[in-house]
Amino acid sequence: MRTRHPARTQAFTRIEALALVATILLLALLSFPVAANNRAQTKATLCFSNMRHLIFAWQLYATDHDGILVGNTFGSETQSATNSWWARGYMDWSTASANTNMSFIRDPRQARLANYILTPRNVHKCPADTFQSAAQRTRGIVRVRSVAMNSTIGALDAQNPFADPRYRHARTMAQLYNPSPAESTVFLEEHPDSINDPLLFAPLAQRWIDFPASYHQGAGGVTFADGHVGLHSWRTARIRNAKVHYFFNLNGNVPRGDPDLTWMSYSCQRTGPQTF
Repeated sequence: MRTRHPARTQAFTRIEALALVATILLLALLSFPVAANNRAQTKATLCFSNMRHLIFAWQLYATDHDGILVGNTFGSETQSATNSWWARGYMDWSTASANTNMSFIRDPRQARLANYILTPRNVHKCPADTFQSAAQRTRGIVRVRSVAMNSTIGALDAQNPFADPRYRHARTMAQLYNPSPAESTVFLEEHPDSINDPLLFAPLAQRWIDFPASYHQGAGGVTFADGHVGLHSWRTARIRNAKVHYFFNLNGNVPRGDPDLTWMSYSCQRTGPQTF
């Protein structure tokens, strides 16, 4: 009876094992983009849900207050001990308590929308916003908010230093007419290097004051006054690919006719048909 040579049997086994390992590695490599895409989709879905909670709370507040919109504010006014505004707090990349103070967004004594948010989850924070400065990472600090409110929505308690005559403030639901509620943005995700107070300033001609975020493959979560929510796909690399530098490092100047700035100015309450 013929028997196989031991060396041949061993060699064949090695080849099979190598082929199996190569196949597994190939399948793993092919699965990485799918897994990454699934994770990104999960974060976008959760962000979408968070934004729905926020705009629903905003609408409920207006309903309970005879159509008056919740107040908005910026700068040092956010530190005042009052609950006149939808949220409080001035965030930065330090370890200051304002970065982690949940009472600024969820305590009814400090945030007017707190009683209208019907989930314990932090709906002010996008799950794709995982950015921490070195100091924050060392201390385990995670900032509590990724969103801000359009500066033309809701009464302000201070003079807007970046006001332009083509913008106006809608203080009631009835004043949401240019643009219509379906086209008027309320809450938007703001870039990590830009977000500080709870307000996102409307852009000026060829200049961003505050910078929107693009956490979701070039898109950012946006809510509209009629209650619908969307992921707005930004068109310029300036926003789609904006890096995080962990300090305010955003050059706001853009060419005339920048499509993202034009879209944002259109979605703000205006005195007439003109946008930037």
